[in-house]
Amino acid sequence: MLCLAKLIEKEKGELQFNCLMALMEITAEAESNADLRRAAFKTNSPAAKAAVDQLLNIVNASDNPSLQIAAIKSIGSLAHTFPARETRVISPLVKQLGHRNQDVATEASISLVKFACPENFLCMEHSKTVIEFNGVPPLMKLLRGGERTQLHGLVLLCYLAINVGN
Repeated sequence: MLCLAKLIEKEKGELQFNCLMALMEITAEAESNADLRRAAFKTNSPAAKAAVDQLLNIVNASDNPSLQIAAIKSIGSLAHTFPARETRVISPLVKQLGHRNQDVATEASISLVKFACPENFLCMEHSKTVIEFNGVPPLMKLLRGGERTQLHGLVLLCYLAINVGN
């Protein structure tokens, strides 16, 4: 994973995209495989930290929606690994709710659902963090989007209301 993170950081174009796709596949498998998730994505692991840092860098700094979507999906797949104090992961996702590209904004809401859903042990803490980072106003704008965007935005809004009801 450290090699993938370095390649994502230093390369551009097709190699960067392919490395990001490989990381996205690994995180997707880790989402459904708790043993892999615990082994490969320990919060104190330098390789996992480097990979997450590169994913966040792409979410924050890239102007390529394809790269952003892949990075956002990867972060969402790792939602169960982040402790409540790891707000540096949620903040960029909340910012992407207001992205001009509706696919990027929709993918951000899908990833945030994974943080706020009841299957996530820390759903209440993560939901509070989404609200603290002012995630509700851009989420309300998403409800005016297309059918897919509305659905995922509404699911996230419901989880936020359930978890942080006051």
